Amino acid sequence: MPLIYLIFMKILKKVKSLIRLRRAAIVLLMILCAVIIGMAAHPMVEAIMSSMLLPKVKLFMQAYAEHDIYMLASTFYPENSAGYNQFVKNNFNFFAQYPNYDFLAIKNIKALKIYLQKNTIQLLVEFVYKKENLRTDRTFCFLKIDGEWYISEKDTDFFRHVHYLINENYNTIVKESNKEIVTYKVGKRQTVDGLSFYNCKNLIEVTFPSTYMIIKHGWFGTCDNLIAVNIDEDSQFLTSVDGVVYTKDMSVLVYYPKGKIQNAGSVNLGEFKIPEGVKIINSEAFRGCLGLKKIICPSTLKYIYNYAFADMKNLESIVFNDGLQYLYSNVFENCDKLKSVAFPDSMEIIGKECFYNCRQLESAEISAQSALQRISYGAFDGCSALKNIYLPDGMEEIEEWCFQNCYSLKTIRLPQNLKRIGRYAFRRCVSLEELYISRAIQTVEIGAFHTCSNLKLYCQHAQEPPGWSLYWDMGFTNECVWGA
Repeated sequence: MPLIYLIFMKILKKVKSLIRLRRAAIVLLMILCAVIIGMAAHPMVEAIMSSMLLPKVKLFMQAYAEHDIYMLASTFYPENSAGYNQFVKNNFNFFAQYPNYDFLAIKNIKALKIYLQKNTIQLLVEFVYKKENLRTDRTFCFLKIDGEWYISEKDTDFFRHVHYLINENYNTIVKESNKEIVTYKVGKRQTVDGLSFYNCKNLIEVTFPSTYMIIKHGWFGTCDNLIAVNIDEDSQFLTSVDGVVYTKDMSVLVYYPKGKIQNAGSVNLGEFKIPEGVKIINSEAFRGCLGLKKIICPSTLKYIYNYAFADMKNLESIVFNDGLQYLYSNVFENCDKLKSVAFPDSMEIIGKECFYNCRQLESAEISAQSALQRISYGAFDGCSALKNIYLPDGMEEIEEWCFQNCYSLKTIRLPQNLKRIGRYAFRRCVSLEELYISRAIQTVEIGAFHTCSNLKLYCQHAQEPPGWSLYWDMGFTNECVWGA
């Protein structure tokens, strides 16, 4: 019996071994087939996926070239989806950091390589620019949303240093130790940074070669007497008129020298009229300029970017024309002498902290016909002389800190469609006397009327609505009349 058992066990082991070998052979054969099929199919997959994804990349490029935030959002999310609408709301001033796209005209665009990964696709794309035949490549990451591929907002950072493409191989930095320098001509193979002309108080004129695509305020932040920035006439990107820098097509005012006094010796001392045709005023274009009291904007102007007129200590008035749509962030911050501003009916958005600390601003005129939709957080914070303001019915919310520290604000007309009052929106508005809160206002955030010592609230709600913060009345000790 033991002998028969031993023989049986040996036979069984051999059978199992054969079965394992057979299974291994089958697995190896399947893997080999998959590899062969994959090798044959991979170029086809790449071709198909590239044709699907490249249109999104082209649309992405076009959105940057046209400063179209809605077009850009459509490359990240399905149109009118929650993500799409939130992206537009959160990034309405996105293009303020990208002032000049004349050079983004594309000669050729093609997919170099596609990487298939779990739940994502990466596409390596080559761009050849028409101007100077510049060539670069970039990887775009795609995510699948509702069955379609969209560019990943998180993983795409295409234009971080794009304006240095021409000068990317230049490593000579201008560092002038001689603070007595009066004029300077930048060499073709020189790059400029924030230290190049630091504290050159006597510098009055700088000339740039044709290779420069952009001029930045930060390069001349301490050059208080600079009156002219000249651009080589062969430049395809920029031009200068009387020392003021524009894009070649004159659609963007790029930089106004800090020490330039317009019309010196005339009766209009300190007045500058921006040329017709200018559509955009670049970020920090006039920042810190002391030689201007009045600026007249053209009818073609649509966008004024971040800090464009900030720290202009002598600016008293600015004239807008109908057509202006966006004032971006901190545009007039610390303009101590600005007394009044009248917004055209075409105005849609006033950016965050736009008039921050404009302590002499008494009047901000907005008409009942205004297209204004948004006054962003802190927009009038610190406007201690502002006495009254009218908010049109197109507005649905007053954002955080919007009128904080407006000590002289006595009356304000709230929009009929107003739904939300943000946190500390009216904090320290000690002169504010009455506010009527309609049933449409479903949300009032923490401390909205903090330290409004003379304010009386009349509220149409019979009682405190559930959407109001538990601490909406923090710092508010006056009477609130419910059911008014």
